[in-house]
Formats: sequence, structure tokens, C-alpha cells
Amino acid sequence: MIDYLRNGDSKGAIAYKNEEIPRSLYKYYLLFDSRFVHFEEENQKRLRLLESGEFWLSSYFNLNGPYELKALMYDESQLAPAGTDLQRLHSLVEEQQSRYGIGSFSTNFSRNMPMWAHYANNHNGYCIEYEVTDPRYVFKVLYEKSRHQTKQLPRDVFEEVKIAMRDGKRPSARTESILLLLFLSNFVKHDVWSYEDEYRILYNFRKRIGIGRSITAPKLGIQPKRIYLGLAISEQHRTELLAIGRTIDCEVWQMVFDDSNAQFELKADRLL
Repeated sequence: MIDYLRNGDSKGAIAYKNEEIPRSLYKYYLLFDSRFVHFEEENQKRLRLLESGEFWLSSYFNLNGPYELKALMYDESQLAPAGTDLQRLHSLVEEQQSRYGIGSFSTNFSRNMPMWAHYANNHNGYCIEYEVTDPRYVFKVLYEKSRHQTKQLPRDVFEEVKIAMRDGKRPSARTESILLLLFLSNFVKHDVWSYEDEYRILYNFRKRIGIGRSITAPKLGIQPKRIYLGLAISEQHRTELLAIGRTIDCEVWQMVFDDSNAQFELKADRLL
């Protein structure tokens, strides 16, 4: 993909990206118990979203990583001489970021014990397998050991965008590639998170979304395919999710311990 961007071919880069997106992605959901305030209300919100075909996208500041959307470091001393209003720059960046909703997925569920533990409250929750029907909003997360510092890139972007706006023309292929490269920095995280093997949806609502917002799953190019119930899910939640599976015509599977398997891997038995 980087080779396409180096050649100024942003369309080729996106086409390549779309071809590499898996056809199935997995999303883990926790279900609270009585240790949490308003646990029943919170659980019902999740279950009703699934039943109604909606998908929740969180704002970046509501995620669990302090460096979300902050993989790039800008050298402000290099930007200032170019006449950049740094306070306005930060405000513009924050304003744009506040309009995006983020959805996180993984590529593995049976062997991924940390995901079941961390995101499905120790196997008490569930996991949805989503079929990717349109990969345009889906991007693979890359993992790095450190953040990247850029000096010249932002200045180039500002100058070329100013020229394009002044002339009333579409930005050049080079400018579009630079902007796409900046956009892709939203999908870089520290490598301590690499066990998640994350794919991410980033959707622009074009207005501030607070802590997040729901949207119909088909608009994001995803469709629930299977529901996997956690190994320790309660009978109440199993019953509710089976009913939802019937309503939305979705397979339901129960994760179970496989005593005959030498691997540290759960297996799934089909219930519906």
C-alpha cells in the first residue's frame, strides 16, 4: 500500500487495502453483572442494538488507549516559521477527530483468550462474527514500537491544500496521497496491543458525536453472521441471545471447553 502512496496513487492504495480486508471480523461484547451500577440497563442497550441491526461507534476519547489517533508527532518548531497558527491547528484537528466514530474488531476468537477475558468480561459476554459486505470503511491496524515524528509533511499538506482551495481545483495526486497517509496514521497503535490483531472502522458523522453514536450495520458494510456465546455466559443471557438470533436470522454458537484438544483453544457448538 505504501508503494502506491509513494507513486501518488491513492486510488490504487485504497483498492489494494480493500482486497486485503478479511471477509469475516469478530467483535467482543461484555455483559455486566450485579457488581456494576445499572448493569441490566447497560446490558439491554447492547442487546437491543444487535436486535435492531444497529452498531455502536465510540469516539476516540472514549477508547481505552491514551494514544488513540496520536501516532504522529508534529514538530511545532518547524511548523511555526511557516506562519501556522498552532492553536488553530490543534483546534481543527480536535474538531475533525470529534466527528469520527470508531469500531474495533479482531480476526480470531477461539484461540484469543485475552480478548474473551478483556472484552467479554472473562467469557461471560459474547462475540459477533460480522460478514464484511463492503470494506471501504475497514482498515487494518498496524503496530509500532514508537510514535513517528514528522517535520515537513504537515507543511507540505497545508501549502498544497491552500493552493488547491485558492484555485478551486481538486488537490493533486501527491496531495491526496499525503492526506491519505495522514489519515492512515489513525490506524497505528503501540505494539503492546498486537495480540488484538485489530481491524478498525472509522466513520465520519460530519458532526460531533459525544461519547459515540449508533448507526445501522449495513451502512458500515457489515452484517451479523454468527453469535458466539461465552464459555461462562449466564442462562438468562443465553436465552436472550438465542431469541435475538431467531429474530435477526443469525446462527448462535456456544463456546465450550474442548478436553480432547491439545491446543489452548475453545470449540463452538451450534445451538441455532
